[in-house]
Amino acid sequence: MKNLHLFTFSITIISFLAFFSVSPVKAQDIDVDNNRIRLRAGTGHLQLLSNNGELLYQQYSTGSWTYGITARVNGNNNQRGFLVKNHNWHNVFEVFGSGVVIANGQALTSDSIYKEEIRPLGSEFDKLMKINAKQYKLKADEKREGKEKKTHYGFIAQELEEVFPDMIFTNEEGIKSIFYTELIPVLIEAVKAQQAEIESQNKQLLEIEKRLAKLELKKSK
Repeated sequence: MKNLHLFTFSITIISFLAFFSVSPVKAQDIDVDNNRIRLRAGTGHLQLLSNNGELLYQQYSTGSWTYGITARVNGNNNQRGFLVKNHNWHNVFEVFGSGVVIANGQALTSDSIYKEEIRPLGSEFDKLMKINAKQYKLKADEKREGKEKKTHYGFIAQELEEVFPDMIFTNEEGIKSIFYTELIPVLIEAVKAQQAEIESQNKQLLEIEKRLAKLELKKSK
């Protein structure tokens, strides 16, 4: 019976999606097995809500069609707002109300076919010396069962932008984010440069030790 209700609900959703895409409708709410489908004409606004009022899907337009999924968390910041499962029904991607994302792995597109003007990075050690890591607390975080707010570690986007402007993303509201993964190649090249300098100094010290050893040998004779 549960599967039958789920099948009926899915068919109903598909039917309303098709109807909504080709037919002008008036704003209305429709209940299907205690789940609500909200259709709004004019703005191209479609919402599918669960029986506890959480927003499961939202399609919205302001002049032209745009698509997106919005999930609202009604509980605390540790409550899951979005979940993806694999074919074995194991959780593989989760987003929580605090903004924490849990996933089995992260792979970013990096194939050479998408890139141009490729050239060696070289050491950016001098630039790295200008940035300062910070510890901080987020205003949106809540105290954890009598404990203080969680301490986070990272950089301030506005400060990093002064040194590595291309590592910063600014959205339409002016809020800045950091492409943290782009710091990795900069750090690797800086480590390589430092290691090369250390090896060079070790060679110089070895030569000095050899010369001193020869002098000591001559004195002993």
